[in-house]
Amino acid sequence: MNDSQSLDELIARLVLLRQRAGTCLFREALRAARVAVGRTMLAEAERRAGLHGKSASFVRFPDELRFRNPASAKSSLPGD
Repeated sequence: MNDSQSLDELIARLVLLRQRAGTCLFREALRAARVAVGRTMLAEAERRAGLHGKSASFVRFPDELRFRNPASAKSSLPGD
């Protein structure tokens, strides 16, 4: 299976999930998936750069806590 087929399969599953679960639950699940992808990509970028566990200069993806509580976003940013 190539990347294009994998993406097609993922999109088909997402459409089915949205139909069965409803828009509200689908959006929550989609947001959680985006957070997971962002965290995974950041961890891999830090690993490749040899920065794991150090202060990295990568732009961080917003995490779920920042979505739910914007007031906490400032205090959780690196360098604050």
